[in-house]
Amino acid sequence: MQVSVKQIQSGPKGEIAVCVDESGRCQVLEFIEALSEPDQKKVLNLFKLFCDQGEIRNEEKFKHEDGPIYAFKSFQLRILCGFLPVKGKRTIVLVHALKKKTDRLSKSDLKKAKQLLENIR
Repeated sequence: MQVSVKQIQSGPKGEIAVCVDESGRCQVLEFIEALSEPDQKKVLNLFKLFCDQGEIRNEEKFKHEDGPIYAFKSFQLRILCGFLPVKGKRTIVLVHALKKKTDRLSKSDLKKAKQLLENIR
């Protein structure tokens, strides 16, 4: 499956993009739009923090998961992402979003995120 990248937020030190499938759908944006307003604000604040600083050092908010996959975290919400190899600002592409019900991410969610990230590169 071919996916394209669409920038959704930019700041002094970082950029956030999402992957969009061939039909123009973006699972991550649909997930965020379906969240309650308070949860949306928390997630969008994490994106703003990354764009302003180029990193988030707090592992309770942004964590390396496996291989090239990282996750923005807000309570049970996980937005899986990876870094794009571009010069200049640090750029992250959001590839998969979910509400986590167990302590660990499922292997199928990690596999899906890795496949989407590979289809971008």
